[in-house]
Amino acid sequence: MQDRNQLIATKEEIMKRICCKCGKYLGEKPGPKDAVTHGFCDLCLEIYRAEMLVALENIAKADSKKDQASPSASGYASKLRPDKMPRQRRTCCG
Repeated sequence: MQDRNQLIATKEEIMKRICCKCGKYLGEKPGPKDAVTHGFCDLCLEIYRAEMLVALENIAKADSKKDQASPSASGYASKLRPDKMPRQRRTCCG
């Protein structure tokens, strides 16, 4: 009888794991009764990692293009003339 009670108590402390992308059942893990937790199945994790790798590569490319396009301190900044600069707005305290 004690084994059955332990099994029932254990069953009550198990929650389901589901893939957050495709909804595939991933098994169970300890947790509140009838609760659901999310993670990635193997296929969705592989796809997600590939998408993130592409996104990070695009960010790196954009940053390198931005660095190449930005004027250097000796280039653009040296051509600025204070008399041609727009006036700064003053705040109530400044």
